[in-house]
Amino acid sequence: MPFTPFNHSLKATAKVQKLLKDLVLEKRTELEKGASSHDQDLITCLLSIRGDDGKELVSEDEIIHNVMLVMVAGHDTSSILITFIVRLLTKDSTIYSTVLKEQEGIKNSKSYGELLTWEDLGKMKYNWSVAMETLRTIPPIFGRLLKGVGRYRIRRLLDP
Repeated sequence: MPFTPFNHSLKATAKVQKLLKDLVLEKRTELEKGASSHDQDLITCLLSIRGDDGKELVSEDEIIHNVMLVMVAGHDTSSILITFIVRLLTKDSTIYSTVLKEQEGIKNSKSYGELLTWEDLGKMKYNWSVAMETLRTIPPIFGRLLKGVGRYRIRRLLDP
């Protein structure tokens, strides 16, 4: 049905799939020309998976769906982590002040307008610890494993 959120999501998905299809074609061309390596990124890695006969084992549709899955999973995990870190910082002033002190120390070591580098991120030891502890105590993927209390049968199959 037009004008529904579901219809909008289908149109958005089609646009993203078209962009990714173009990107897969570009990466395939680069690989064939030797302009990129087989382990440069996820797409080139998936394009490089071949069978004994040299044929690609992962279809273009499978590559597109895998890339979309990684994008969504990465977004959700990051946004959930950030949400719960902010929650922790608002509830615990000691953690907040220690995180702030560490970040201000890095900010003060840089000149005005200078961007963060990977090296700067590596210096954020306490920040990293806060993120890891948040992930440990509140995992971004909700759910739990259940343990059966006895054996059961579904049709002819018996749970071991």
